Amino acid sequence: MKYMLKCSEEKFNTIRAILDSYKLEYSSDFDLLFVSKNIQEKISIAYISFDENNLLELESYLSKLSINTFMSEKLIVRDDTSSIPINKHDIEYIYAGNNKCYVVADNEYKINLSLSELETRLRGDGFLRINKSEIVNLKKINRIRSWFSNRYLIHLGSEREFVVTNNYYKVFKNHIGL
Repeated sequence: MKYMLKCSEEKFNTIRAILDSYKLEYSSDFDLLFVSKNIQEKISIAYISFDENNLLELESYLSKLSINTFMSEKLIVRDDTSSIPINKHDIEYIYAGNNKCYVVADNEYKINLSLSELETRLRGDGFLRINKSEIVNLKKINRIRSWFSNRYLIHLGSEREFVVTNNYYKVFKNHIGL
C-alpha cells in the first residue's frame, strides 16, 4: 500500500522508517495520507492524523492495520481441537450440511459462520455461490460443462462435480463471462 507523509522535517526520516517497516511504500501516488497534528495546512481529502511527538500511538494504529490486513486474507476455521487461520486462496469450496458449514482446502474444516455470511465476507475474493448449499473458489475451476437447461456442471481441482443451479445460473454465467 502506498502512502504520503506530511510532518516536520526533523521527524520525517524517523516516521518514514516506521511506516516503511510496515511494508508501506512512500509515493506521490498514494492510497493513505498520514498528517502530523502539527501541520497547519488545510487538507481537503481524508487522512490519518497522528501526534509526531507520540509515535507509539502511530505504531499502535499501524499494528492494528497490519493485523486487519493479514486477517482479511484468512478465514478462521476449526478442526477437532483448535482454531486455524487458513488463506482464502487455498480454499477450494465451502458447503453447508447438517446445519453446519464446512470449508474444504487441504482438509475439511468446520466454520462458525453461515453460508450467507461467508458469501458476503468472500465477495470480491473470487468466490461465488452456485446453489443453495455451496460456494466455490472460481480460481480452482478446471472445467465447465452445460448441463440440461440453465445449469452448468463445474469441476474443481478435487475433480468433484458441482451443479450450478437455475437460481444461480445467470449470475455465474455473467461472472465468468460465458
